[in-house]
Amino acid sequence: MIPDHLKSTHENIRRQTTAMGCEQYEVGVFDREAEKRMKVGGKREPLLTQKTYTQQELLDPRTIGFLRSENAKDKDIWIRPAPGKSDLVLVDDIPRSMIGQLQANGLPCATAIETSKGNYQAWLKLHEPVTAEVRASIQNNISRTYSSDIGSTGRDHYGRLAGFTNRKESHPDHPYAKVYSASGIGINSDISKGLVETTQRTLQTQKETLKHEIASAPAITDIQPDTLDAWYDNLHSRFTEKTDGRSDISQSSIDFSIATAMMDRGVDVDSVAETLSRNSPDLDNRKPGHTQDYCNRTSLRAEEWSVAKQNGIEYDDFRTMGKDQKAAMVQEARASREKASSVILSQENSGEIKEQQNAQRMLLQEQER
Repeated sequence: MIPDHLKSTHENIRRQTTAMGCEQYEVGVFDREAEKRMKVGGKREPLLTQKTYTQQELLDPRTIGFLRSENAKDKDIWIRPAPGKSDLVLVDDIPRSMIGQLQANGLPCATAIETSKGNYQAWLKLHEPVTAEVRASIQNNISRTYSSDIGSTGRDHYGRLAGFTNRKESHPDHPYAKVYSASGIGINSDISKGLVETTQRTLQTQKETLKHEIASAPAITDIQPDTLDAWYDNLHSRFTEKTDGRSDISQSSIDFSIATAMMDRGVDVDSVAETLSRNSPDLDNRKPGHTQDYCNRTSLRAEEWSVAKQNGIEYDDFRTMGKDQKAAMVQEARASREKASSVILSQENSGEIKEQQNAQRMLLQEQER
């Protein structure tokens, strides 16, 4: 039994999630008050909490009550398909007229959510589930074509969950996000297949371009911040130029590739993380509240993959390795590098001692003459 005060929210969630049709959803709760504190120099604190729900769990009055209470604390309530392959693509910040235009061009909205007066988000449904990378690329292309919010594309982007208020500062009246349409209709199979295949070819071409630019990048002569910043910027700029500033590879994937290239050239994991934190474009907006965590995780993953390559491990096999197995592999590589560094230092010290001894011997010989 749904209490009367929750019925409207329950109905909005039911219509939206039924139209989206996922087995599981990831709900994000974004803390606007914490964001405001950080903007005025407050300490860094988690801005986003995430939890996975089935539709049934999400429609439970206890879940709705909890999310309503969080929303009342100036927290936004967001939703997206749970991690993994999905057939849903989000198009953000479009006017109502664009919903009809999308449909006229063979891109019907499975569901459209009015997020504030005159502004909408649309979820489009492909013919089959595809990777987050492909979905993000399709989002980019649709957003460019229809002039929607390019900054709100990407594999990690959430849409609003209908039935909760929009807590953005730009909306002081805090309007409710509500379902505008919820047909659940997918894109025509032939159109969807063409869209996916074109996207996959474009991604492959851009990956080859990035791979070429990395392979032709110069050696890294030292790990001073200025040197590493210039190396990152030069590589990133060359790739951006080659793709005319329209890369469909996510910035997170580009960061990972550059971080791996730095590790391959002998840069330590901490220096790589610091370089990402200084240079990764639009980092605060892309990873609000966890920028340093993102940089640390990306550099650690890059170190793991760099070490795996040195051990002759293919990427598909690397992806199936357990966390403990990767950690042990990295620790062994670090220990080996430290041992090699100790040997080199010992040899250098030994050489200096021998030079000093020879100098003293020559001095004694001079004195004896």
